[in-house]
Amino acid sequence: MSPSHSLKGIILLSIATLIIPFSDGIAKILSQSFPVIEVVWFRFLFQTLIFTPLTVSQYGLKSLNTGHWGLQILRATSMSVAIISYYVGLQYLPLATLVAIFFFSPLIVTGMSPIVLNEQLTKKRIMAVIFGIIGVLIIVRPGVEIFNFGYIFAILAGISHGIFMLLTSKLSNRVNPLTTLTITGGFGCFILLLFIDKQWQLPTTCDESLMICVYALNATISQAATIRAYQMAEASLLSPFNFLELISAAFVGYFMFNNVPSLWVWLGASIIILSTLSVMQEEKMRNKIQI
Repeated sequence: MSPSHSLKGIILLSIATLIIPFSDGIAKILSQSFPVIEVVWFRFLFQTLIFTPLTVSQYGLKSLNTGHWGLQILRATSMSVAIISYYVGLQYLPLATLVAIFFFSPLIVTGMSPIVLNEQLTKKRIMAVIFGIIGVLIIVRPGVEIFNFGYIFAILAGISHGIFMLLTSKLSNRVNPLTTLTITGGFGCFILLLFIDKQWQLPTTCDESLMICVYALNATISQAATIRAYQMAEASLLSPFNFLELISAAFVGYFMFNNVPSLWVWLGASIIILSTLSVMQEEKMRNKIQI
């Protein structure tokens, strides 16, 4: 890939990671008036409405009949559980704390990759997972602070997102990313409709409608920018820029909710990030050796 394309990829991913916490902040506000499942449903709805015409225009209507429906349904389900758990966790935890724990999800992928992807689990990767767990424990500090249910949902969100990433990797060589996003949005809408009960409510004010549109559109733009970024630059080059999300989350948490991340959150997040980067560096070296 050319340096100019790589630079554009870095810029796109940086934009995507910096704007997504604003959607999370809006979702936290919306969840005070709407059921969390309904908030997530609106996100999937926008995703489906935006990506479906893009997919059909580029790959044709037949591209939506991909097969691999079992993997697609599991992927949509894991994504739904991840987002719902994430937003429920937001009701109990500051945004930056939740994002810091959520960064553990790539290490979930590392730990489960021998089972799902038949990849080798080296000693360095095992150590990275162990240190990642230590990082999470430093943030949660069980037995030191009063127990917070938000930590359970944050860890569940990280695990579910890790499973989602594994399934995405398994599908990556079989289905193009745009089609997978469209199908995930459609299945997500359908799955969540099964669980939306009589609490369903439509926005009653222009402010609520605007917030829902901004929230869902921002999340969709972030996903689109991420997809395009990984098409323009190598994953090993882009991966460290994902951690800009923590800085943005701290900014949003402070200005929207007056939350300031503690020293323990920054320390635990640093250990998780370094553990993840070590796995990425090893993968980069392995690819060079294979070439």
